[in-house]
Amino acid sequence: MNRVHISSIFAAAGLLVLFTIGELTEPPEIELNEISEHEGEKVIARGVVAEIYLTSGGNTILLLSDGVNEIKVFAFGKRELFIGDRITVRGIVQRYEDSYEILADHIYVLERRCTEVKLWQLAENPLEYLNDCINFSCYIARIDGYELVVKEGNYTLTVIYPLISTEKLDKGDRIRVTGRFLYNPEKFSFYILSTGVTKI
Repeated sequence: MNRVHISSIFAAAGLLVLFTIGELTEPPEIELNEISEHEGEKVIARGVVAEIYLTSGGNTILLLSDGVNEIKVFAFGKRELFIGDRITVRGIVQRYEDSYEILADHIYVLERRCTEVKLWQLAENPLEYLNDCINFSCYIARIDGYELVVKEGNYTLTVIYPLISTEKLDKGDRIRVTGRFLYNPEKFSFYILSTGVTKI
């Protein structure tokens, strides 16, 4: 083999190594207030889910907060995320209308802030869950304005329904509730102040 062939082989191998390293290298982690400096770049950002919506097309839009700054994150498909979850988002920064957002390709849950429970668990140990963010599934027994009475087996509970909602709910619907488990001393009763109610 002559030198040209050997040099070509080493050059091709070097390019392959550089390409592989580039693919394996993680994008930079940024603070939320730095997003405008990274338009068009792939980045990693961390924060807490402050709001979450499902679009009519079945995609997820969430508001990521660091306590001071908030950024909109768009992800294709429905994501099992809840308000209060601490997450890491990886994606491309893009400008949408008048603000920046992250088009996410990966979302990692670092810490779940909501506890998955059953109504019977709330009934038997209410103080264990008091003031906690919880998730549970149930049926609607009654609708009274923005209050739902939900039922699972022999257990019922009042849910204060969010004022802004895209879903029409009816008695008998099976729903998933996310919210804070609270106590009303005036009525001597527990209730859920919900941040999300969706049909399942």
